Amino acid sequence: MLQSRPPGRCTPVIPALFLAFALGMVPIRAALAQAPAPGQQLSGAQIAQEAYAVRDVDVDVTAASAAAARDDAIAEAQRKAFATLYRRFASGNPPAVGDAQLASLVQGFEVQRERSSSVRYVATLTVRFRPAAVRTLLTERGVAFSEPPSRPFLVLPVTRVGGRPVLWEDRTPWREAWENAVPGGYIPIQVPLGELADVSDVTADEALSADRAKVDAIAARYGAGDVLIAIADLPASGEPNPAAASTVALRRLPVAGAPSDMTVPVPAAPGRTAGEFFAGGVAVALARVEEDWRRGAVPQSREERVLRVAVPIGRLDDWVQTRQRLAATPGVARIDLKSLSRSRADLELAYLGDLDRLRSALAERELALAPGTAVPSPAAVSVPPAGSPVQPAPLGLGAPPAPAVPGMPAGTPAPETWELRWNGAAGR
Repeated sequence: MLQSRPPGRCTPVIPALFLAFALGMVPIRAALAQAPAPGQQLSGAQIAQEAYAVRDVDVDVTAASAAAARDDAIAEAQRKAFATLYRRFASGNPPAVGDAQLASLVQGFEVQRERSSSVRYVATLTVRFRPAAVRTLLTERGVAFSEPPSRPFLVLPVTRVGGRPVLWEDRTPWREAWENAVPGGYIPIQVPLGELADVSDVTADEALSADRAKVDAIAARYGAGDVLIAIADLPASGEPNPAAASTVALRRLPVAGAPSDMTVPVPAAPGRTAGEFFAGGVAVALARVEEDWRRGAVPQSREERVLRVAVPIGRLDDWVQTRQRLAATPGVARIDLKSLSRSRADLELAYLGDLDRLRSALAERELALAPGTAVPSPAAVSVPPAGSPVQPAPLGLGAPPAPAVPGMPAGTPAPETWELRWNGAAGR
């Protein structure tokens, strides 16, 4: 007979996996997993953790003993969770990863619910992965992957009721649907609380017109990255007709780069409530935003370029924070520190793809990359296939014409040294 486990008890270490845990490969953290509640505001650290957490992993294993069944179930859960995580970040089938290497990717697991008998183990688990280890594996395997945003999108749900824009005054079904969206998905979101400071930051008309100064102010106060203005139209009654399909308009204002506009359908939901109808609209909207994000997050080229970068610092922690954020930035291939003083770090930054994409990815991590002295930049270097011999570059050849620098007049050559600043650095 299967016995349910009493809530709140910790999962013991799985015997067959104990060696891996003892070696420091997987420090197990076993507790009942609790998914973020609808409307819950997550910190940046929590958002990063949720992106690499795979919930609702079901296992049902029978073996010679309860311990063996649980042991096999945990190993199976890790394999299933990795496949899910891979498809979250990349397309196609995941690469083959042995159990030992897979264990090194896992940070820990949590039990959502479980039942067991003398020979059977049935459970639903959450598996959490180590972000840096996963990035390293995918990069080594040559996988083009997109990481989710490091900061949440701030959603401003504007409802036009009979043509009148509403943002804070009334709690419309459209706003409620966004507030009830469960956080922790691929695109993390925050919906402002509607407090006095929010009302002072931006009005409904200013949101509709995408007033950048106003929108940036409220995003900065919430510690958000991109801003998503989601617009739905309702009749003067304020109630939608779930039996009829509709559309909503989205405007995404990225931290860096030009805004993008999208129109997405809200499928008809006959017999459903207004909340259920708009919940479907939120799901479709988030899927569209995710698609838009992925398109810009995956480097389209394996060409490696190198920038000379100066990092002004006021204290050692400024450099530590900057390096950590650089290492976690998609598209950054390597960081070579050349010199370090009390006021400045000089490095060479190798990246994949184009400069616009790099600057946008850095801005997501609160790093601002700005041009320095204007002289020709280093030439691009192609990344050879794994195992290929490295050919020395011919001597005496000049660099190709420098590309235009985003935000500067056309024809302006790229600078020799760029300046990189962390927004939280001393003196900022």
